[in-house]
Amino acid sequence: MVGSLLQVKIFYLGCGWFFAAFFIQWALWKIRLPQRQAKTLLILFGLIWLTSLALVWMVSSDPDHWAALQNPAEYLHYSFLYIALTLAYLNTYPGLEADSPSLVIVMTIHQGGEEGVAVEKFYETLTDDLLVKPRIRDLLVDKMATLDDGKYRLTRKGRLLAVLFGAYRSLLKAPKGG
Repeated sequence: MVGSLLQVKIFYLGCGWFFAAFFIQWALWKIRLPQRQAKTLLILFGLIWLTSLALVWMVSSDPDHWAALQNPAEYLHYSFLYIALTLAYLNTYPGLEADSPSLVIVMTIHQGGEEGVAVEKFYETLTDDLLVKPRIRDLLVDKMATLDDGKYRLTRKGRLLAVLFGAYRSLLKAPKGG
């Protein structure tokens, strides 16, 4: 097959299956919002990717079929595109799931319009109930931390994440802070 036609086919397959997964996720979230959304997304998009590979493989017995992929490199290219789109979506999903503190700050200032927001009103609006407590609830729900005897403690999973982020920041020589 001509290279550019193959690239278009892989592009349409990758984007098509990604958007199919996205709309399935949207429909499922309308029925019931899962408690652990990121994990559910990863499982859902992974299952749809595996299903898509099986379906494309089945139609590939007919080389003239519009979705037929002919060799492992084509499957690999398709998989890279689908997985890249999925990981990009998973990376931005927390911004949809819950407002980040930075987003809340920007939106609060934006709502002030051209006149801006008075400093007193700004600090009255941005409380720990809005900025900090939802993040702590997320840590508890995702089993990254526990609340025992009035103390928050990181779980093994939370400690692993802390070590990974610490190493990453150290590697980049990033300053402390947000």
